[in-house]
Order: sequence, then C-alpha cells, then structure tokens
Amino acid sequence: MKKYAVYVVILALLCIAAGAIAGIAIGKRAQLKQVAEGIRERRHVAGEYLRGKFAGKKGHQMRQHLKEALFDRITEKLGLRDKQAKEVRAILEETREEVAAARDQFKGNLEAIKEKSHEKIMAVLTPAQQEKFKELLKKWRERPRFKAGAGPGASPMPPEEGPEPDDLP
Repeated sequence: MKKYAVYVVILALLCIAAGAIAGIAIGKRAQLKQVAEGIRERRHVAGEYLRGKFAGKKGHQMRQHLKEALFDRITEKLGLRDKQAKEVRAILEETREEVAAARDQFKGNLEAIKEKSHEKIMAVLTPAQQEKFKELLKKWRERPRFKAGAGPGASPMPPEEGPEPDDLP
C-alpha cells in the first residue's frame, strides 16, 4: 500500500511538472507571437511611409530625400539653431565631397594595381597562354555586375554567369 501511495504521489508531481512546463511553453509562444505581430506592424507602417514619400521618385531623388530626412532628424534631435544647422549642412556636404574624391582615388589606384599585375602575369605566359589570358580578362570585364552596396556577401556576378573561378586571373 505504501508503495502504491508513493507511485501516486510521484505521478501527481510529474503531472504538475508537465502542466507547468506546458503552461510556460504556451505563454512563451504567445509572447513570441505578439512580438512578431508588433514587428510586422512596424514594418508595414514604415513601408507605407516610404511608399508615400518616394512615390514616383527616381534613385537620385530618393537618395536626396533620404539625406534631407536624415539632416532634418539630426537637426531636430540635437535642437540645432539655424546657424548651427547651416554649419552642420556645410560640414556634411564637405565630407561627402571628400569621400567621393577618396573613392575615385581608390578606384584609380586599384585599376593601376590590377594593370600592373596583369602585365607581370603576361610576362610569365607563353604567347598562346597570353591570348587565353586576354580572352579571360575581356570576359571578366564584360560580365554583368550588381550595383555597389547590394548587401553583405553580395557576389559581383550571378553564379551561373561569367568565367569559372578556375579561369580567373
């Protein structure tokens, strides 16, 4: 009889524990569902806002609008006076020009390094290999490219197009 009572108590405790675990799991699931719904709602509101702001605008117009919106937000958050706002705008424009110049200089330097590398490779190759190398370079330069900033890890070309990795210089 004592053994039977112990089994009943253990069974009762197991049922209580299982019920508590199930209750916690159901509660967590409900919380996660609420969080997901909140995220969806915020995305929807943001999407509607952006569609309204950018309706019918081209890429450069959208970028300009975003720059203005960012500047307005900075001005508002920092409580800038008119004179300060003009100075900050001038600083941001100057910085944009410096970044563009640095980007252009980098691209120029990169091209020079690539050309130097290609010349060195050509010096090592036989005439037949040089012709193949020129063809590969031509293929590589003509390949379709994605726009810069396509996202982290974006490939410079779709995997099914362009030269094979083994063919690249």
